[in-house]
Amino acid sequence: MCRARVGDSAFFGTHFRCHLHCEDVAATTLIAHLPSELQPQPGARMALSVDPAQLSIFAAEEVTP
Repeated sequence: MCRARVGDSAFFGTHFRCHLHCEDVAATTLIAHLPSELQPQPGARMALSVDPAQLSIFAAEEVTP
């Protein structure tokens, strides 16, 4: 899918919620829930792959000034 850098992460008791910044696709940030045993650190790089059946995609919200 892409190579990504961990922007930030927060532990939610059972998993980490992380902002992942794709290095291959400019201005693309993904929100991922990662297993607690990974302990993602800001700045860490990882290769992303995904089973399409496991994706949840939500429409972007429009913000009006």
